[in-house]
This record gives sequence, structure tokens and C-alpha cells, in this order.
Amino acid sequence: MKVSLNNVTKTYDLKGSPAVNNISFTVEHGEILSLLGPSGCGKTTTLRLLAGFEALDSGFIYFDEKLIASANLTLPPEERNIGMVFQDYALFPHLNVFENITFGIRDKKIKQQECERLLRLINLTGLEKRYPHELSGGQQQRIALARALSTKPSLILMDEPFSNLDTSLKKQMRDEIKRIVKDSGVSAVMVTHDPEDALVMADKIIIMKNGVIEQQGLPHELYKRPATEFVARFLGEANILDISSFKETATGKVVLRPEDICLSKEGIYEGVVEKSQYLGNRVEVALLYQNQTILAKVPNTLVVENGQRISFSINWDSVYFLN
Repeated sequence: MKVSLNNVTKTYDLKGSPAVNNISFTVEHGEILSLLGPSGCGKTTTLRLLAGFEALDSGFIYFDEKLIASANLTLPPEERNIGMVFQDYALFPHLNVFENITFGIRDKKIKQQECERLLRLINLTGLEKRYPHELSGGQQQRIALARALSTKPSLILMDEPFSNLDTSLKKQMRDEIKRIVKDSGVSAVMVTHDPEDALVMADKIIIMKNGVIEQQGLPHELYKRPATEFVARFLGEANILDISSFKETATGKVVLRPEDICLSKEGIYEGVVEKSQYLGNRVEVALLYQNQTILAKVPNTLVVENGQRISFSINWDSVYFLN
């Protein structure tokens, strides 16, 4: 299903700023789109507008060619053919896996068949009789997604799906959930505040700030070519530097990612090590260069000391000028 938002605005307090302010975007059929931003940016409100939990003030929302929301229309959630995965999974504690997954299936004749199909899809065959408290966090998450898919929705909405998982499990689950959603063929919108979730999961990312869209596009486009300093910093560590420090005839600011700096004797620039941190698979080094601090990520075999003068080079092909 194709989802389109056209000039959508939502205000909770008429005297305050809109929670969502004149935003427009499209989710193509089978696409995973991530709404990414800090708390209070409007991403959860946008998800609630898509779900039908909130009424918009102005604008239009279409599912394919069907108008499902406007200032004068709010189609109820149960009529939108959507599935929802909540932040806390919201599994029924008194129901087993079979009963949770098939809760929304009205035809009793197909419940067993559908449960078996979905358990195969999420790689949890054989756990039909377990209760939520007997499952790991990752298993609970997949059961919640299977329940959302059980009614064969055209759109899946996921609210911070990985926030309750530890780091190692989160990495595993991102790959697994993406596979499940793609294999199902549904469109999906995921809300997250974690840039890594969005970069790994999404076909397209929308970065929001103060109720508006700062930038939208493909993950690698946003990372390599951020439109604003906010986008550059929110998607990962970034050096925002005055280009004149490196090229006297140039003016403006550039985005330089820490991984695009190489510390070596062949470098044409020289800085002073302010501090370094050993992080296992890499070393992060803060360099002072012409009154600017530059963060570099280098191999863990490099040993540097505070106050050491060190040469470095820059991969200028990866440097991006801010507008």
C-alpha cells in the first residue's frame, strides 16, 4: 500500500506551536520508512495520525487513492487495515503465544493455519503454548509483530520497537524484523530516536525537529550529504569545520565524519592530541587544529599520547559542504 501525507498539521494546544507542522511525505508499497528525531520532534504524533488515534487539524492522508484523514474526516483505526507494534509489545499476559497471535483473527477455522504460518515466518515454531513471561525480549518482540501481521494489514506501524532490548540483542533483532517485514510485503513506518535503528532498518529516513521535516531521503544520502548541521550531528558523530582552516581561498562550513580522517606520517596537516579513548575495535582521538577540535576514529593498533603532535590527512571525496 502507498501512504501519502500532504501538508499535515496537528496542534494539541491552540496557543502553542504545532506538534506536527505542514509535513508531507510518501511511503511506497513495500517500503520501510523511519521517522527519526529527538523527543518532542513530532514523530510519535505523526504515527498516531497514521493509526487514527489522533485527528489532524489540516492536510490530507491517503492510503493508496483513498482519503482516510482530513480536517473533516478521521477514519477509525479498525477501518484502516493497519497493524501496530507498540514500544512495550503489549502482549496479553494471560494468553499464550497461539492466543496472542490469533487474537485478531475472527475465522476460527484458519486460526491454527495462520498461527503456524506466522511462527514459521518469525522462526519460533513450537512455542505456541508458552506465555509472554516465558519468552525472551526478542521472542516477545517477534510475537508482537506476528500478531500485528495476523490480520494481513497493508501497513505496519512500529513505535520504538528496539528501545527495550540490550545492545547485542538489538543488532540481531533489527536484521530479523527487517527480514520479516520484507518477506510479508507490507509497507511499514517505524518511529525511533536511535539513528542506527533507522540506518539499518529503513529504505527511507525522515528526520524531524520541532514538528517539521529537516530532511528526508535514502540512509546513505542523509549520512553523506546532510542538509543541516542538526541532521549531520543527529545521524552520527560529525566534525562541523570552517573550510578556510584547510583551504584559504574557500569559505563556508563542511561536514567531516571521524572515519574520513587518517592519522599518518604522510598527512599534510598537523594537530595536537587533546585526548584519546580506546573503545575496543577502534580508538577515538580528539585533535586540536587551528583552534578547532577534530574527532578522528582510527584503528585500535594506533597508540597516541595527550599533547603529542601528529600528522593527519583527510578524505576530501567524503567531505560535504553545508548550505
